[in-house]
Amino acid sequence: MTLTQDAPATYDDFRRILSDRFDSLSPQLRLVAEFIVQQPNRAALETVAELSHAAGVRPPTMVRFAQALGFTGFTDMQRVLRARLVARTPTYRERISEAVDKAPKEPVGVLSDFISSSRESLTILESEVTADDMRRAVGMLSAAERVHVMGMRRSFPVASYLAYNLSGFGVRAHLIDGSGGMAVQQTQMIAGNDLMIAISFPPYAPEVTDAITAVAAAGRPIIAITDGPLSPLAAKSDLCFETDAQETHGFRLISGAMCLSQALVVSLGLHQAEQQT
Repeated sequence: MTLTQDAPATYDDFRRILSDRFDSLSPQLRLVAEFIVQQPNRAALETVAELSHAAGVRPPTMVRFAQALGFTGFTDMQRVLRARLVARTPTYRERISEAVDKAPKEPVGVLSDFISSSRESLTILESEVTADDMRRAVGMLSAAERVHVMGMRRSFPVASYLAYNLSGFGVRAHLIDGSGGMAVQQTQMIAGNDLMIAISFPPYAPEVTDAITAVAAAGRPIIAITDGPLSPLAAKSDLCFETDAQETHGFRLISGAMCLSQALVVSLGLHQAEQQT
């Protein structure tokens, strides 16, 4: 592999450098960045021509993007992306090709597509979330006097489900739902010993991005559940979980976020039980 001194050597380095340099990229390069973050598996396996067409840019733009991150060319960047897949599973090309080419005519085919995409979302979630992330999240939940959960539009089911289940474990959980246009006032209730859990995916709900900006400025701890490092929630949070970047038939998934929410609540319950023994 031919790399410049500043080129990312691992996928984690790639994500970190991309997040650091995103604001300095041109609009066209930002399109490429957003596409690759949302479709890292396709970016690892398909040709420059295929990827540039999918991202809505010209092939040279893909090459310039790689060079902007320190690689000498697109192939060198793609090797870093491929290394991530090799470490996880050898069947991604088949899965991606099936997802791209399959056009179901029957409802059962649509169901199969959503099941396949949800399965991939959960597999990625399992590989990306670390034990330290989970332990830290449980510690933050346990230490909070109150937990304020916010998610709008497609994220609202996740937020309401999470708040409901936290309440079942004795947590003083508050769902910020913006009823009556009171989202700002509800957010202002977050005190110094409280925790905010913010959930949002593209297109990011402005109510959530505005709220997390205000809460971060006030110095309150924040856990974010979002789609990737370029999300406006990622930079404002103390701990960020990334999931559900996939889209199927024009609909984005919430299966990963729901699974993560369940795992966080049950992990908190187990932690509470250990503290009582």
